[in-house]
Amino acid sequence: MLASVVELLFTDDELGFLGDYARKLGMRGPEHLVAAVRLVAHLGGYRDRKHDPGPGQQIMWHGHDTLAKSALGQPHWFGDSPASGPLSVIPNPAVQIVATRQS
Repeated sequence: MLASVVELLFTDDELGFLGDYARKLGMRGPEHLVAAVRLVAHLGGYRDRKHDPGPGQQIMWHGHDTLAKSALGQPHWFGDSPASGPLSVIPNPAVQIVATRQS
């Protein structure tokens, strides 16, 4: 059976993370390439407003970097359960600064 384009371009871990991320935000899941690319752009900071142009190279690079790190860390940090939630995997620099200053 032929794999879809999405399955060829993304690993199973990345697709799992994107699916969890989409469900948390109420967005369309990564069943199609356009939806998967839009989710990666969203991870990179793309806002997807009416008058915004498409995501650029830098947004996609940041999104893919975040996706790769989060997909690798999700099973190890939170177990294999999708209920654990991907949003807590994405690092929040403000929280890291506060945690560092309190130490």
